[in-house]
Amino acid sequence: MNDLISVVGLEDMRDSAGVRWRDSNFEVVYEEVSLQPSMKAITTGIEENVHAFFSGLELPDTPTVHDYLVLSLRKKCD
Repeated sequence: MNDLISVVGLEDMRDSAGVRWRDSNFEVVYEEVSLQPSMKAITTGIEENVHAFFSGLELPDTPTVHDYLVLSLRKKCD
């Protein structure tokens, strides 16, 4: 997940940790932070922000173009 950090808005938190990240892949950054006991506050902040982001997502009430596309690719009953 190379863009989750920017989508969720974790750049400032990542940068304030004072660690030079190898890349911006979320899994790599989270693993590096979570393995360091001194980064517990950063780890907790990341978890809270990711949870808040995904908790705020809602499914639309009506099918989307993507939904219709997926349905059109399904095998039809005889």
